[in-house]
Amino acid sequence: MSLVMSAIGFTAVNKMFQNAIPGPVEPWHTFTNTEYAAYVELGTTRMEGRPYMRNATDKAYSEIDELTKKAASLNALIRLIALRIESHSKKNCVAMFRTPAQGGTSLGNLMRSITAEKV
Repeated sequence: MSLVMSAIGFTAVNKMFQNAIPGPVEPWHTFTNTEYAAYVELGTTRMEGRPYMRNATDKAYSEIDELTKKAASLNALIRLIALRIESHSKKNCVAMFRTPAQGGTSLGNLMRSITAEKV
C-alpha cells in the first residue's frame, strides 16, 4: 500500500485556468512508497494516526502567499508546493518519531522514502 498526497487537485486547476494558461499544467505529487506509510498516517485499530503528510500539506498551503511570490508561473507554483510538502513531511517524521535508542520506533525509511516528483 502506498500513500499519495497531491499538492493540488490538478483537474480542478486545469478547469480553473483552462483559458488563462498557455500550455498544459504540469502535475506534481508528493508521496511515499513504504508499505506502512498509510498505517502511520491514518492509524490502525491498535494505534492512533500520526499525520505527518496531512500536517505538512496544511502547512505548505498556509505558506501559499510566500510561494506565489517566488513562482514565475503556475507550473512553478505547483512544483514549489509539492517540494514544500516533501520538506515539511520529512521534518514531521523527524519531530514525531523517536529512535529505538530513545525508546521509540525508528521510521527513518519512511522519512527517506518521501519524495516529490512530476507526474
